[in-house]
Amino acid sequence: MAARNDLSIPNDPSAFGSVADGAVLTLVGEGAQGSYNTCPGTVGGSPRTIGCKVPKAGAKAAMARERKLLALTQGGSQKSPFIVDYYSFVGTEQSVERIYMEHIPEATDFQTVKDNEWAGWTDVQKKIFLYEFALALKWVHGKNIGLLDCKNHENILLRRGLDGLLHVKIIDFGSAQERTAKRKMTSGYVMELGLKAYEGDLEELRNLCTIFGPTIVASVQDVPKEQLVDTVISGTQGACAQVTAPGGYNYLPSQ
Repeated sequence: MAARNDLSIPNDPSAFGSVADGAVLTLVGEGAQGSYNTCPGTVGGSPRTIGCKVPKAGAKAAMARERKLLALTQGGSQKSPFIVDYYSFVGTEQSVERIYMEHIPEATDFQTVKDNEWAGWTDVQKKIFLYEFALALKWVHGKNIGLLDCKNHENILLRRGLDGLLHVKIIDFGSAQERTAKRKMTSGYVMELGLKAYEGDLEELRNLCTIFGPTIVASVQDVPKEQLVDTVISGTQGACAQVTAPGGYNYLPSQ
């Protein structure tokens, strides 16, 4: 599989996930806004485990906003292969009862990998990680959305691909913000909504490049923020051609 310089892949409607009415949820974990669960469903007509977010009683409006931003990112004719798939929701545009999405089995969050496996990563693995993370940011920023919470490395999952390497899946839009028109505050200060999230993403990308070091990607400390994502992509995409597994670079899941 060639490097995905076009950022996205077709979002085939026939491969969308669906869940039957009355499907039983299995709790996986709970957070401040609600719970993450799994339930039986189908993807592309084949039986598959589906992910399901359920808000707490006072968080339905917040989860409606999260659903909107995930749908804007992944619900069109194209989607990023490095961001969790969006399927459907239950409720209204203003008050969401459930969000159905791709479930990522056999995955480890980036924080756990950093704590336990960091030293064992090859240079190719490090470059692939930065490459895919930067592609995900380029895609979501192109939708005028900032993630903001990607500095929480538990929200970046890593799943083993057919090439034997770990590949990125960003899973949480709970803190994401949509960049909208500037507005003038009563103090006279002009604020661009969503700018904090956008700049927070770039700060984290710059931070990760610094952690990996200049042998993985040339120093980006002096690169203007408007050029940062493209600079990282161009500096790491060559690693795709260095993957030695049969068939080369391939982020499709091994299971």
